Amino acid sequence: MMKWNEIPHAWQRTFEVAWESFLEGSRPIGVVVVNDVGEIISTGKSCDRSHER
Repeated sequence: MMKWNEIPHAWQRTFEVAWESFLEGSRPIGVVVVNDVGEIISTGKSCDRSHER
């Protein structure tokens, strides 16, 4: 089994963003976009806005 520090940074950030989404009451979906050299250029997450209806 891989240890957290063995997971590539972009994947770590993906899990972190998904966890943030979960803590906010949404589905735990996180997205990280990287450029051709592996630098994170954008992040996104699911957002449940059903309470705003």
